[in-house]
Amino acid sequence: MPRKIIGCIMTMAAAALLWACKDVPKQPAQTFAAGFKILQGEDTSRLYKPAPGKDYYLYYRPVEYDVWYPATPAPTDTALQFYDLLHLLEVRANYFTASDIATGATQMIAQSIVEELGCSDSTKLLHLKTASFKNAPFATGKFPVILYLASYNGMGYENYSLFERLAKQGYIVVAVSSIGRFPGDMTVKEEDLMEQVNDGLYAIKMLKDSAHFDMSKLVVMGYSWGSLAGAVALPALQNVACFVSLDGSEFHVYNQNREEDVDFELIRMHRLTDTLAIPYLRLSADRRGDSAYKKHAYAYLQHIRADKQVVYIDSADHGDFSSYPNAVHTSGNCTVTPYYETVINLVSAYLNDRVKGQGEFTPLLGKLRGAGVHEE
Repeated sequence: MPRKIIGCIMTMAAAALLWACKDVPKQPAQTFAAGFKILQGEDTSRLYKPAPGKDYYLYYRPVEYDVWYPATPAPTDTALQFYDLLHLLEVRANYFTASDIATGATQMIAQSIVEELGCSDSTKLLHLKTASFKNAPFATGKFPVILYLASYNGMGYENYSLFERLAKQGYIVVAVSSIGRFPGDMTVKEEDLMEQVNDGLYAIKMLKDSAHFDMSKLVVMGYSWGSLAGAVALPALQNVACFVSLDGSEFHVYNQNREEDVDFELIRMHRLTDTLAIPYLRLSADRRGDSAYKKHAYAYLQHIRADKQVVYIDSADHGDFSSYPNAVHTSGNCTVTPYYETVINLVSAYLNDRVKGQGEFTPLLGKLRGAGVHEE
């Protein structure tokens, strides 16, 4: 399992034109601004951790979700900076540990990211403007929901650029962080994976009757370890339109870490037992030359009896499935690689097909085939 800073510390086509018939003028698809808010709850079916008693401020399992949604910001609203998102890790870590253990982490993490990518500096990165408007009013209407499960020890905002695109196109993204049994203590053990799974299931339960959340065509999406959490959650969810994996760990590669192999085997035996009639798209890093991957990867596709596709992003690696590389390169005015934009375009087109019936994905895949992507 990847342990790179981008994947572990926290860690697609543009709006389509609608065609009625050739005699009717073309009309642009409706687009919105991207709102951002934090939703909080308390799952009283689970304890946070062994605590002194019910008077302890975190007796039950606290849950906090990062949500992107179609919005209509006021003229006076301003978009968040990258700092505002990254700083959430620091705030949350201090709150959930009742300490100041994470104070200063925002600057430290930003510095680590720019050093790994060899571009920009932490000040430029932290001042990078996003397209997310905090607490902007919801646009009128109900919108399909995407349940997103973050990567190993990741925060929901790790893919904020993707979420902004989807919110502008009329989706709500509910992002579930990867924080284990006690926030900040995620491991590859089944017990910690199930906390993220149950955090996701609780989000759907908490939001199912909310005014703007349309659960009739639910999308489940995950990145890295979060995709495994998504795969485990699927049998407990209703009305799932599709499952999207961003280089996910449901394709576990054996013989690289014995302890992780044992942990994955327990998860597989206990949690990956259903066969699902749910369309599945896996976007994967380019692994044509990885013989270990081809020989030892767990065959997750056996669980899908609906349409299933595996698409490789040529020359991409695992970190290219998050927003961080593009954020760093943009802030430092460095060359931005095309991989993440390809991911955004493919995800957007696939969801517009599966949720809205717009027929975008196959034509886009045809254009990219041999010019940036290939299929298994």
